This record gives sequence, C-alpha cells and structure tokens, in this order.
Amino acid sequence: MHLAASEKGISALSFNRHCEEAKPTKQSTSTEIASATLRTTPRNDVARKWIHIAETSLQRYFKGDSQAFRNIPLDIQGTPFQKKVWAALRRIPPGKTLSYAEIARRIGSPKAFRAVGTACGKNPVALIVPCHRVVGSGKSLGGYAGGIRIKKQLLKHENALHDAELAMKDFHSVVEITSHN
Repeated sequence: MHLAASEKGISALSFNRHCEEAKPTKQSTSTEIASATLRTTPRNDVARKWIHIAETSLQRYFKGDSQAFRNIPLDIQGTPFQKKVWAALRRIPPGKTLSYAEIARRIGSPKAFRAVGTACGKNPVALIVPCHRVVGSGKSLGGYAGGIRIKKQLLKHENALHDAELAMKDFHSVVEITSHN
C-alpha cells in the first residue's frame, strides 16, 4: 500500500499493485491485505502525524471498526464533479453498496453514471473514500483500481459481498447457458 499526506491531511492511499505483498490470491484474507507493505512519504512532522493516524485507522478498520476513517482529514485534488462523487461515497455505510447510477442520482446528475465510475477510478484515497462500495446496477462488482480481488475482499470484510456474489453467479449461469446454445 502507498500512503501520503500533506500538512492538511491524507492525500493518497492506494494499493500498490506492483508490490508482490499487495497482490492478493484467491485465498487472501483482509488481514493479509492489511499487512501488505505500507509505504509512506511524509514531508514534515504534521504530515507524519496524519500518516500515523491513517495507519492506526487502517489497523482499526481491518480489525472490524466500521467508523475507523470517519474523522480523517483529507487533502485530495480533483474536479468539482469528482469531489461531489467522493463526498457521496463517504456517506455509503460499511456493509452497504450503491450502484454507479444511484450515486449519479444522489449527486443530481442522473445520466452521469459512467462519469461516476471514472471518478471512482480516480479516487486518490482508497478505503477512506470507499469506492469499493460502488457496484453495477445489477449488483455486478464493476471495476476497482486496486483490482477486483481486493474489491471482493473488502466487501467480504464489510459483509457486503453477498448480493454482488449472487449477481455474479447469475451472470455466469447466463454466460454458460448462452455459450452452450
């Protein structure tokens, strides 16, 4: 994982997909994902303080504290639309998922569901802004910048995977039936 901060707050939290420890296998657990190498880039004492708070919050999150990221200050850059999407994502409670289309409706841009997906992909602070809680309209998992396996593990950790997994089973059944015809 990569974690960065400024004097104002956390500016980046991402899964480093090039780091071997951060690549989950089918058997990976949320604990293994949490213990992956955490790289930090503190610029000064204030930034170090925010990083320490974020590291502690990450530990709390992976131990089951659903409110671990609630009060972490952020210093993230984005367009006004992206910031609106990210604010909406922070309101999705742990254990719940919303579709890209529902997020678009909630921010007053009902036709912008693809742009919501793009904003999720540009999210600089994974987990803190929980883009992993956004799924396709049919409860398909959709995408995730950290990789679909990590998204599944995070949703499983939050007990939000059940509906999305059922939708994927239905999808695979349809694909299997279609390919045999």
